[in-house]
Amino acid sequence: MSVNLLTKAARGCSAAVRFGSSRAGNYGGSRYASSEVRTGVARLALPLIALIAFKNEEISLKYKELKKQLPFSTEVKSTLVGGRGAGGAEATEATEATEATEATEATGVAGDSRLVLADGERKVKLIIAGGTGQLGRAVIRKARELGFEVTVVSRSGKFEGLVASENLKLVTIASYTAEAMREFFDEKIEKGDRVIVVNAIGGAHPALGETLYDLNVTPLLAVLEGIKSSEKVKDVSQLHFVHLSSMAVVVCSDEYALTKKEGDEIALEKGPDNTTIFRVAYGFNSPERVGGKLFSIKEEHCYSFIHLATLPIQFILGTGDEPIQLVSNKDIGDAACNVLAFSGREIVNAVNPVTTQKEILKYLTAVMGNSYRPQTVPLDIAAGLVDDLCHGHFSHYAIEGLLKGGINYDHTPWEIRVGHPLRTIQSEFYLGGDSVFNVVAPKISDHISDGARKFVFNSKARINIAVAVCGMAQHIISEQISKKKPE
Repeated sequence: MSVNLLTKAARGCSAAVRFGSSRAGNYGGSRYASSEVRTGVARLALPLIALIAFKNEEISLKYKELKKQLPFSTEVKSTLVGGRGAGGAEATEATEATEATEATEATGVAGDSRLVLADGERKVKLIIAGGTGQLGRAVIRKARELGFEVTVVSRSGKFEGLVASENLKLVTIASYTAEAMREFFDEKIEKGDRVIVVNAIGGAHPALGETLYDLNVTPLLAVLEGIKSSEKVKDVSQLHFVHLSSMAVVVCSDEYALTKKEGDEIALEKGPDNTTIFRVAYGFNSPERVGGKLFSIKEEHCYSFIHLATLPIQFILGTGDEPIQLVSNKDIGDAACNVLAFSGREIVNAVNPVTTQKEILKYLTAVMGNSYRPQTVPLDIAAGLVDDLCHGHFSHYAIEGLLKGGINYDHTPWEIRVGHPLRTIQSEFYLGGDSVFNVVAPKISDHISDGARKFVFNSKARINIAVAVCGMAQHIISEQISKKKPE
């Protein structure tokens, strides 16, 4: 197929977007529907068609034989017996409680041993503000495993999956104000308590009528002022404040990153003497055993690497070779519960060793029994889509970070805080045998519907989407031309 015909096909895609499908036949009709053009169109249309067909709910896939080895021999897995021990034996199917105990005993994790109570020493009270997201739940889970008395405070009151008990209190607060938080701390804390306060409030998507400042700064100020003014807090035996921030602070300059950076500065200035800020990289969830060889993974965000690995085509930002750093949400829970072993004010980058998008997706698709079909998305095109069509991994801060060359920071301080070898995609997804799992993620069809509404009713969004789709079509066709050229 000639370059001229490919160019006409690309123009046909552009014409269809701008002026309606009736114009498409003039350029991209059946006369030019060769295999290259069909491939290009399929790469654009297949994900949408397939995802609507799948309904993007629970996709069960079998694991293939794995070729990679664990980066280290033993792992702490609280609710998952996965991987191989030092002797290479397959993990046994045990109950959740037994799994947690055996894993801790087998590894002798320093992070856990630091928290063993001496005779007469008080149990730790962990108070978490905004503990209803993925990070907050990881902290809650670890704290409960360690026997902490946990109190979760939330403005939304949406404690899905959390059930109140003697050691787990669920508190709904009308609004995050200094006075409300002071009263809350005075009620929940007693003289001589050992206390960890975790601020997990924050995000990139404020509620309707709110701003990113309202989401990332205002609640933090209220929590810190409440700690400062509480009479009960002044009489505790130990107090450590943990603020969960984002690596976007160090690689980006959008409004989200700026509000997170302001939050970090406030925490360092107004936080108690022992304050730790964890700047969290791109987090991933671990599989959770449902029963037998069935595992489940619940994703809050679309287009996570785990989610992408289940799709017919895996879209990759940039070239896919830029350095990136992930972090296990379980490790965040471990580090937050270890902070009483440390003192002072400190910022720690919560990052794993460097990897790449291609490396992650190639591994995960193999694990899930899916075909590895990567499709790169140039960063300038992704930037045009991010406001109106894409969410999750396709975000301003992800794109800006890659434009600046990716992320490559020392992971050693984070590993010290976690207290054991860092969990990786390879270690957490090495389950062995003929395991099956369900990935439950937000429906991409909802994002498509939202994008369609913007395309119809918002002229600016229509232009952005049209330009990006046309650019993507030309990029795919250019790739096909490159593959056809003799070396």
